[in-house]
Amino acid sequence: MARWQSRFGTSSGRGLSRASAFSLGNAIFVAGGRTPDGRSNQIYRVDPITGAVTAAGTLPEERSDSTVAVSGTTAYLFGGLTPTPTDSIVAITAA
Repeated sequence: MARWQSRFGTSSGRGLSRASAFSLGNAIFVAGGRTPDGRSNQIYRVDPITGAVTAAGTLPEERSDSTVAVSGTTAYLFGGLTPTPTDSIVAITAA
């Protein structure tokens, strides 16, 4: 049976929900989402080996509830709320 354990938290120490998560290279990235203060434009990088969470950049606008797909070295965030529904696409590449 699979087990899970809580290992990570955002560097801000605040809660985060409705974010988009994806892997690029050897890291996991979490983009946008909602905090207790509203939508976020932050992108976090998570090292799955050490559990270190660092700020990795920002989205062009605050965005939650996006769908994400990865092709090669680029992640694409589709739609979501910004705070109104959007059909824009944001491309993210790891530096």
